[in-house]
Amino acid sequence: MTLIVSSILSYLLKALPFYMKGLRFKENSFLYKTFEYAVYFIMGNIIINISLDNISLTQLYQINNGKLLATLLTLITSFVISKITGNILVSLIISSLFYLAASWSFT
Repeated sequence: MTLIVSSILSYLLKALPFYMKGLRFKENSFLYKTFEYAVYFIMGNIIINISLDNISLTQLYQINNGKLLATLLTLITSFVISKITGNILVSLIISSLFYLAASWSFT
């Protein structure tokens, strides 16, 4: 049952922008903020999975502290840049370059 519910929610989050293309929300409304933070959550999930090689929580305790620090700093950097610029693609490009530099310097 949990798998079915999570599959439906995942589909809705992915397909909803296509269905709601013409709709406009007020800038400070609850729905606007919900979708905005859902995008940040998905972006953060992508960054963490890529930079930590899709590890499990039990493997997280055995990880090199420099790599974990570089990942967390990249996550914070991408959030701040996307809030400032309002552009997720620019944020991903800049944060990926930041991750390369941070992981090189911490390891």
